Amino acid sequence: MNPFFVILAVVALASQAFFIVLAKSKTAMWQIAGLSLLAIGLDLLLLPSVALVQQFFLTAVAALIGALLPFRRRLAITLLLAPLLFTYALFFGLALSMVHRYHAAAAQYPLESLAPRLAYEDDASHHSPTVAHYAEAVENRLHAKDKDAAVYWGRYDQLREVHEGISADFVLSLGFGVARMNPTLSHLDVPDPGPIRFDSIDDKTDEPSAQPPSLASTQPPGASLLTERGSQLHDRATADFFGYDKLGFYLNRQHVAGFIPHRFDTPPGIPPDHRGNFEVPDADFVNWRPNWAITRLELIGMLKHTPPMAYRSEYYPRMDLLEQAPVRVLDDFERAAIDKLRETEDLVIDENHRPVRMVGSLRASEKCIQCHNVAYGTLLGAFSSTLQPRLR
Repeated sequence: MNPFFVILAVVALASQAFFIVLAKSKTAMWQIAGLSLLAIGLDLLLLPSVALVQQFFLTAVAALIGALLPFRRRLAITLLLAPLLFTYALFFGLALSMVHRYHAAAAQYPLESLAPRLAYEDDASHHSPTVAHYAEAVENRLHAKDKDAAVYWGRYDQLREVHEGISADFVLSLGFGVARMNPTLSHLDVPDPGPIRFDSIDDKTDEPSAQPPSLASTQPPGASLLTERGSQLHDRATADFFGYDKLGFYLNRQHVAGFIPHRFDTPPGIPPDHRGNFEVPDADFVNWRPNWAITRLELIGMLKHTPPMAYRSEYYPRMDLLEQAPVRVLDDFERAAIDKLRETEDLVIDENHRPVRMVGSLRASEKCIQCHNVAYGTLLGAFSSTLQPRLR
């Protein structure tokens, strides 16, 4: 039992017992009302608890009623017991309701094993290297992403509370836990948007023009605008595909709750993600992204396929649909890009031709290696994208 809640319970019972002993006259009832109001201030200062505040407020009201009515000892005791009983009944009722919700959530999102799904990793022909080799700049980017993921609060934490009983124990702590928190399971259900088709270069305006958008108007020194925006686009694509909120709660690969197979929930970068998976794109990115259509974005698989193969689909990658999807061999650009991604690069862009080609890495982060039997930083796969300027 949490010592804090024991203290709260002792304060609640002792204060009410003191008031009942003190209630021997109309004057005493006025005193009790004043002491109850004083207790509210002390509670907010020393032991902030909604339950105690409610109890003392109702006690003050009950004492005032007792002071205004003809004094009778039995009536005074009844009036002073009512706030205590009502407060406990209310908050215990709320607590039991919340516990029921947590039990229902645990049944809806049970702990399951991902071992059958990842059985291919145990096949020697698909075995990943025990040590991942990559450049320091690549490692720094990966650590930065892990740092961002570490502060993410949402579905993982709620599933953890459901299965570890943290909130259930808290809300039942002598009826005061529920008064100090408002447990919510709002992050558990992640809507499935269904398969999302690639962009079209024709925005269906009445008078389309073949004039492509300018790339050099705000080009930063030392890097092309397309390379900078392409990197932002790839970051947002990987953040949505791996989505922190879709990974669920995991102890190990044998005990995972609420896992949703990797998928895209929105076209990369449009609209901005409001669930907190990654930062909202800056104004420049928002203005740039609609000018370019992603006419193809294919997943290159490296764990299941040796040599790497690309999954063919009419939609942004969804692992639940790619299980039966056909694959193709990589073209020359993709093979050369994969060689660079293995060690020195995170993103390879050919912006000298139209359409623009882009291949970006998908590496094993701290969250990935909780289930995947690979080394940190291992190249799990890549996105192969084709971008074309929209017809304006």
